[in-house]
Amino acid sequence: MKKVQAYHVGNKIDLKRARAFFHESPIKHDQSFLLYQLENGYVYIKDFGAIVFFEGDLQLQLKLIKELDDDDNFTTLNEDYLINEGGSLISVDFTTISIPVLSLEFVHLIALNLAQSVALDHYQRLSSELLESSRKLSDHLEHTGKIGLNRNQLARFIGKTINLKNKIAENLYIFDSPDLAWNEPDLSDLDQKMNRALEFRNRHQSIQHEISTVTESLELLKDMLQYKHSTMLEWIIIILILIEVLNVFISVG
Repeated sequence: MKKVQAYHVGNKIDLKRARAFFHESPIKHDQSFLLYQLENGYVYIKDFGAIVFFEGDLQLQLKLIKELDDDDNFTTLNEDYLINEGGSLISVDFTTISIPVLSLEFVHLIALNLAQSVALDHYQRLSSELLESSRKLSDHLEHTGKIGLNRNQLARFIGKTINLKNKIAENLYIFDSPDLAWNEPDLSDLDQKMNRALEFRNRHQSIQHEISTVTESLELLKDMLQYKHSTMLEWIIIILILIEVLNVFISVG
């Protein structure tokens, strides 16, 4: 059996920098990924922050992660699987992927699915952090009657939420079969089974639900701040009018 491990190392990987790390050219690549065949395995690098290793030297793996992780964002977010070759049926469970032979197309498809899985873990963590921050604001509002944020802070919070939502839309295409699986029944079968085993749909829906909950809370807070700001402006106008009236009376007197 061969071991495959996927890691999430940051929000973005510079593929040009990744190319410079290796002496040889990738065996497959496009603008969003690199796939290298090494002496003892494969390395797949996805631009949205994932690296997938098929066997290979541990020291090389650690060196590559350190090289590409500029912001020291490396965490224990990972997916570990064993690949069993030689069977006639394609199957995926919690720990093992069984396929007839580990061809280059199977390597690419497995790497893509595991890369998206660790990316989902990353986005799940970010959305949970946003939800927790939103919950704290709601608790503060409940106990003090105050929002706890000024307009600039709230705008930044909203921007952070929108940015996360956009990143998910840009980087994850877990409900669309990749091009390489369209015309190959075995690849399509594996892609569907990995989607189910990795629970892509449920995890994606969970993230979307958390983001929607945060968005609704922020919209309410934004409306409250706007009302507060409008009320303050109205009082300023009233006070200015009163001052002007008093000045008129003083001048007449």
